Amino acid sequence: MKRLWRRWFTGVGALEFEAGIRASISLLVPLLILLGLGRLDLSVYASFGAFTSLYGRSEPYRLRFQTLTIAALSLLAIISVATLLSAYDAPIWVLGVALALVVAFGIAMSEMMGWIPRGSIFFVFALLVIANVPIEPQDVPQALLVAASSAAFSVLIGMSGWVLRKIAPRPARAVFRPLHRRPKRALAPVKERTYWYLALVNVIGVVGAWLLALASGIGHPYWAAVAVAAIMPTLASLTGYRRMFHRFFGTAAGVLVAAALFLWEPSPLTLIIFIVLAQLGAELFVARHYGTALLFITPLALGASNLGPRDPWGPLLVDRVIETGIGAAVAIVIVFVSRRVVNREKPAATA
Repeated sequence: MKRLWRRWFTGVGALEFEAGIRASISLLVPLLILLGLGRLDLSVYASFGAFTSLYGRSEPYRLRFQTLTIAALSLLAIISVATLLSAYDAPIWVLGVALALVVAFGIAMSEMMGWIPRGSIFFVFALLVIANVPIEPQDVPQALLVAASSAAFSVLIGMSGWVLRKIAPRPARAVFRPLHRRPKRALAPVKERTYWYLALVNVIGVVGAWLLALASGIGHPYWAAVAVAAIMPTLASLTGYRRMFHRFFGTAAGVLVAAALFLWEPSPLTLIIFIVLAQLGAELFVARHYGTALLFITPLALGASNLGPRDPWGPLLVDRVIETGIGAAVAIVIVFVSRRVVNREKPAATA
């Protein structure tokens, strides 16, 4: 156990703490403001706007500003679409079309921008959760203003390290680690056949899992779609099943953590504290060990999506496990078939 514990924490360094603190502050401040205003009904829009802070990790500040700005605009566009779909009671097929487009868009942006996290998971999550939150048309501007303010604040917090590195006394600068990641920005990836294949696989998997969860009649079907979006973000995921194993069993363990935190019906302030601490833990471990990170990601996702609506926690926790299982099953089938297609094409390409 001691050896396993040491392995989990090996590699968690200053940059991980920097990223975790930035993400936590980006989420904490908007939620506290909404709590003080008595408007936690708008918290879901603030939470998804704050997801901007998850991009640009370890990038130099010029590149990070580009990353954060484009991520913020992308999230705001998807939040706007989702809010309008909810406000005007769009039919389910319209949401399905929007979901397919969002998956393809997320994969394209990820490939062109070299984003980490890769894939469409946060876009899918934002679209399906917000489209499921009831809102009146006259309240749409307020919701979008909250989302935009939260995203803009996240950009400022994401760039705050530039100021800190400038004003810190010279002896203290040793605390800051070099920002080594320099992603390439290029249109080339989306012109390749592999991109279109990747996008098609992800669209089929995400939309298929969502439709299957809808047909099953289980509440909160977006968890199935999110599970697939998390499992298959890149072409590399077509060669292994480890991420699926981590996703399902990490989520199941994370639900137990969430049950311990939420089933006793904590106050809104306590719930916000739990969510922010979970955000910090997720950022510390997500790059090191995905299964461990899910112990934090699961309470974070459940808490952030339910802070405003406050649905009963018990059914929500059960739905999360069942629908993650549906998503994992769909992903296994998709990856299995994809591997066979890829392996069949390799000899032809060599020839």
